[in-house]
Parts: sequence; structure tokens; C-alpha cells
Amino acid sequence: MTEAWEKLEKESLMGYRSPSITSLARLTLDMVSSFSFFVLLMVF
Repeated sequence: MTEAWEKLEKESLMGYRSPSITSLARLTLDMVSSFSFFVLLMVF
């Protein structure tokens, strides 16, 4: 998750543009997967 955030930060810093759809989707996927993993850890 942090890697995606760093990549997104670098991209926005490079040309201060809004992230592309693909990177946004990837970031969302990373967040969802890590969050669900955390929930699973909490439940079990």
C-alpha cells in the first residue's frame, strides 16, 4: 500500500497532475486488499 502511495506522490510531484485512472484503481485495490486482510486478522 505504501509503495502505491509513494508512486502516486512522486507522479503528482513530477507534473502536479491528477493521477491516471489506472494508478487510482491500483491504489484503491491495494487499500481494499490491505483493509480486508486487516479485518480478517481482527476477526480470526
